Amino acid sequence: MLREFPGQYLRSTMGELKSDARGGVKDARKALKLLNDNRFKK
Repeated sequence: MLREFPGQYLRSTMGELKSDARGGVKDARKALKLLNDNRFKK
């Protein structure tokens, strides 16, 4: 997951990430998708 996760969002909060994703930032949408993917849950 870390290879695909956008680096600029590694230290961002979920609020910042969601705000950017709603604003249409492609990397933010990708980061949210990866965080919410059940394949990576333990």
